[in-house]
Amino acid sequence: MTRTYTLLGADGRPYLTTVPGTFGGYRPDRIYGRLDCWSARNAIARGGYTAQRVFFAHESDAVAAGYRPCAKCMPDAYAVWKAAEAADDRLAAYTDTAPSGRDLPQVAWSEADLASLRRAEPESLRTVAQVLDILSAAPGEPVSLSGLATELGLTSAELSGRLGYLSKWTFAERGRGNWPLLWADVPASSTTSECWYVATPEAARLWLEVTGP
Repeated sequence: MTRTYTLLGADGRPYLTTVPGTFGGYRPDRIYGRLDCWSARNAIARGGYTAQRVFFAHESDAVAAGYRPCAKCMPDAYAVWKAAEAADDRLAAYTDTAPSGRDLPQVAWSEADLASLRRAEPESLRTVAQVLDILSAAPGEPVSLSGLATELGLTSAELSGRLGYLSKWTFAERGRGNWPLLWADVPASSTTSECWYVATPEAARLWLEVTGP
């Protein structure tokens, strides 16, 4: 008889499979880790944990289901998660009473700044990285909001919201009032008044150095 395993999918729901999981998790604390995690093994040896034990086929499933890395057996992944959580907390505390972009200095984005943006975890900032990929492929050439949205498979409203998140992150995390991309003049041939964006040759050069081949 073929053995089956109950795993949690990316949606957090259980499903049956003939392939065992590669990561374990603890449901109450929403933690995932290695199957040989010494902390989990110690908890199991003390008679606990097993009733709330869950398994995932892939690490990405655990993350999508809302679980965070174990600090004991996955310290590097935990450190990345912790830093992202701290950044999210700072952004959540950011209010209209905090300095606006107009009150902050206009500082050129360095390679280190762009690398920080490239490593950022929030989905909105991953979208911004994709926007920079597009703009840096043709520096100095403006692209409309709708054009970028279409290329990314988003609506203009969705992309606009994610760019708005970039503003909050730029103000709160980088302490400056300017983006790594620029607003461009609306081309004379345009029939709409939507925003257009452009990467300067220098910004494109730095971004391509950060992303690398």
